[in-house]
Amino acid sequence: MPRTKPSSTSPGRPAPPSASPPTPDHPTSATPASTVKAKKAAAKAPKRKRDEQDDEDDERAKTKINKWTKDERLLLLERANDIVRHNLWTDLKTDNRMKVRQRSGVLAHWDAFMKKMVKEVEGQA
Repeated sequence: MPRTKPSSTSPGRPAPPSASPPTPDHPTSATPASTVKAKKAAAKAPKRKRDEQDDEDDERAKTKINKWTKDERLLLLERANDIVRHNLWTDLKTDNRMKVRQRSGVLAHWDAFMKKMVKEVEGQA
């Protein structure tokens, strides 16, 4: 005897879900397209108003970009050196890759590295 597929209405299977009526959240083809577009437009956030900061940013964008001077680069290196020297050993103590280095050796190496960087900056015009 040939085997047949059971129908969807057979006693062992649940009936397929019936189509639900359209809701405001889920428009269907029964909802006019103009209503859907109007709801989407209403859901959009309003455009941000321009403020004085935007005007300043626009003005800065139009101005000529100045190159860094030697004094500015040296000042940046000096401030970076202060920050790094203050936190370097504390950070390296927690890093297992540097556990064989001692504080004095790390700081001496950093100082030599900084001297090279300062010489390089001073050599640039």
